Amino acid sequence: MRKITRRTMLAASAAFAVTPALAQPAKVMTLVVPFPPGGSTDAMARLLQAHLQTRLGRTVLVENKSGAAGSLGAAQVAKSAPDGNTFLVTFDSHAVIPAILEKPQLDVEKDLMPVFLVGTAPYVIAPSSPASTSPMCPIAAAGRP
Repeated sequence: MRKITRRTMLAASAAFAVTPALAQPAKVMTLVVPFPPGGSTDAMARLLQAHLQTRLGRTVLVENKSGAAGSLGAAQVAKSAPDGNTFLVTFDSHAVIPAILEKPQLDVEKDLMPVFLVGTAPYVIAPSSPASTSPMCPIAAAGRP
């Protein structure tokens, strides 16, 4: 019996998620970025937009909807028709929406469905220099081999 891997499941879910979009070539696909233009998420969405438009043969728009720690754009996608034409392009900010907003406009676990991972980015903690008195020094030293 063949084992189903996580990668296979992710590829299958991405294929099923995009299938309604492929069946509707006359409609515009929208990539909603919940941050202002010019940031890294916006740049990633614009790279995706060009490739999707070429591969799908249909118009793909990038719409920036910033505000409320990304929850305005996320709520717009959550409230859009579930027809495969509107996607949220974000990073991990949507995961903290319930923790930082008293009354979020959406439930990220119920209202959004992850489709595929586009990329990852490193996070860095950097104190001012010289940092010999920083409380992070013992932590940083412990991480060095």
